[in-house]
Formats: sequence, structure tokens, C-alpha cells
Amino acid sequence: MLVPIVENWAEILGEVEGISPSPEIGGFDEVEVLVREVYPVEDFPNLLEEAQGSTLKVYFPHELATELDLCAGCGVRCRVRKAPMARHFVHREHASRMG
Repeated sequence: MLVPIVENWAEILGEVEGISPSPEIGGFDEVEVLVREVYPVEDFPNLLEEAQGSTLKVYFPHELATELDLCAGCGVRCRVRKAPMARHFVHREHASRMG
């Protein structure tokens, strides 16, 4: 069964609850983010409107997670897209650590 892919983005602000290398996707870290706020990104559907208050597993390229020095307890602001298989991927150029 083919599932149509819709280009989508949302801006999320939250707190990192945990981070670990992904056993499923090489070169990526799984970052558990408690989503505090969700904002739409102009010209794209927001498929994460209901994510506020929940924890999302967001896939970050390992080198980006390292560059941002992500760790449990730190804040993060990033643009995220929802992909097939209920996976969420960060936009490499729109991610920053807060605090």
C-alpha cells in the first residue's frame, strides 16, 4: 500500500528528555522532545498541531545533535516534519539549542 507523502513542517519549542543513537537509522540520534509549543511554518501544512504537551521522538543527524550539544534538560527550538511510519525529522538548517 502506497502512502502519499505531504511536504509538511512545524516549528516546535520544547525540552529534551533524552537522546540516544538510533538503532533504526544509521547516522541519526533519537531525541525525545517534550513539546511545549507548536507553530505553523508559512506555505506548509502543520501536521503537528496536536503535539503540544506530548513527547515526540525527533530524528537529528548525529553531527547536528553533537554540534548543538543536545542533552537531557536543555531547551530546543526546531523545524520538524512528520514522515511515514510516524517518524519525525528535524530540518538541518532550522534547529537551535535554547538555554
